[in-house]
Amino acid sequence: MENKKRSGATRNLKRAVAVTAILAITLVSLAGTGHAKRQEIVLAQFDWPASIGITYIMKQVLQGKLDVRATIIPLSQDVGWRTIEKGILDAAAEIWWPARTADINRYVHERKTVAMSLAYDKAPQGLVIPTWVSKEYGITNIDDLRQHAKLFDLTGDGKGDMWAGAIDWSATEIMKIKVRDYGLNLDPFAEDTWVFYAIFQKAMKQKQPIVFYYWAPDWLFSKYDLTWIKEPEYDPEKWKHVRGEPDQSYIACAWQPAKVYTIFSERLKDRVPKAYQFFQNFYIPIDDVSFIIAEIEQIPGNPKKDPDRVARKWVEDHPEIVNDWIKGIK
Repeated sequence: MENKKRSGATRNLKRAVAVTAILAITLVSLAGTGHAKRQEIVLAQFDWPASIGITYIMKQVLQGKLDVRATIIPLSQDVGWRTIEKGILDAAAEIWWPARTADINRYVHERKTVAMSLAYDKAPQGLVIPTWVSKEYGITNIDDLRQHAKLFDLTGDGKGDMWAGAIDWSATEIMKIKVRDYGLNLDPFAEDTWVFYAIFQKAMKQKQPIVFYYWAPDWLFSKYDLTWIKEPEYDPEKWKHVRGEPDQSYIACAWQPAKVYTIFSERLKDRVPKAYQFFQNFYIPIDDVSFIIAEIEQIPGNPKKDPDRVARKWVEDHPEIVNDWIKGIK
């Protein structure tokens, strides 16, 4: 078993090195074309389904409606911000506030090298239960959850369990702090999302009450009837998070509703002004984002689809929104 772990780790490391090398060569090549001369748009794509789907929609509209060639490059958010600031890459979808507040302050407000526009807002995250559990046991808020915590015992130890997120997420740490500060008799556990989905689907099939951290938009809400647990409204006085220091943290309120932005290089204003205006105009309804995620992810009862085809079909089916994006652009 240990040898398999090591060989798997070695393969993953080699793959990561290869991807990094390819990305580095690509970025150097783009940089070498010269900012002023390059007319095509290069879109940064992050590694979650909403980013993938929206980026392909942007590509479809840029090429099909505005006659602007567009290329997509997968990379991390940190690299995305730096390369968009320098004009090596041009734009990226799915920048979450307040999660990326530091980057927004640095690049948008202080340096003024990156512009941003609101794609959608009021994106929730928090505790979720199946709606049938909410109705059957009258669980709607934190007080109700506190009283019925034992219902959510997944391991048979007599204590309720709660998926708090993946091991390396900041959100996972926050959820563990919340469980403590809300006084919930729950064991928060951390697992990768694919492990959680298996646990979730088994619980739903067996009609086992389950409580878990989640967010929207996402495919889960397009397939299952789920209910958010009501928490006290966000209050900065009740939200003190010192990352990596749970003992110095105190969190006893809801998350601040998230806003999700598109970011794009200020250099585009002169280089490809119609692309700059398109990104300024871009927005997308949050329910459509959930639908797009469900289409391009491998989920039960809905096989994974090619994101380019999903994007093309979505653009065809939503002419009013697309017209808003390109209105007045010459």
